[in-house]
Amino acid sequence: MKKVFILLLCCVCMVETNAQNNRNELQAGAELVVPHNYIVGYSIDIKWLYSLGKSGKLTLSAGKARSNSSMRNNGTHVSWLRTNAVLLGYRHSVNKFYFEPQTGYGQIAGRGYLQGGYFRQSYGAFFWGGAAGLQLKRFDIGLRYQSAHRRVHRDIVPIDWEIATRKFRFGGIRVGYNLLGIGRKK
Repeated sequence: MKKVFILLLCCVCMVETNAQNNRNELQAGAELVVPHNYIVGYSIDIKWLYSLGKSGKLTLSAGKARSNSSMRNNGTHVSWLRTNAVLLGYRHSVNKFYFEPQTGYGQIAGRGYLQGGYFRQSYGAFFWGGAAGLQLKRFDIGLRYQSAHRRVHRDIVPIDWEIATRKFRFGGIRVGYNLLGIGRKK
C-alpha cells in the first residue's frame, strides 16, 4: 500500500511541474468484458494519462473486473471471479487512434463450491494487456485485452479452482470519459 501511495504521489508531483507544457488527463471508464470460460461481465477503471510529448502518454490505471463462471460444479452452482489490478502503460497516438500496452500487478479472487459449502480464494498475479481505440474529444472508445498469470501453489485448492485461476484472460469493449484535462493542448 505504501508503494502505491508513493507512486501516486510522484505522479502528482510530475504533473505539477510539467502542467504548463503538456495536456494531462484523468479518465473514468467502463467496459463490457468477455472472459475466457466465463459469462459476460463488467469492468470499471480510473486512468491517469501523463503527456510525454505530442504523441506519447504514460498511463497509470486501477480497475476492477467481475464475471460469473459458466463452469458448473455438480450441476448446482455457478461461481464468480473478480480481478483488481493496477497497470502502468504507454499510449502512443497517431491522429485520433491509439495503441496502449500495459503491465502491472493485481489480485484474482473468487468463490467456488466444494463438498456442500462455499469457499473463497484470492491470489496475487502478474497482469499484462493492451488496448487500441479512438479518442474523440472527451470520449475514448476502444477494444482491450487483459491477461493475468499467477504462480501455482499445490495446497488444498480444488482442481476446478486451480485451473480457472492459473491464467485468467478477457477481451472487452471500453468507453472512457475524460473528467479532467490539465495544461495547454499543443
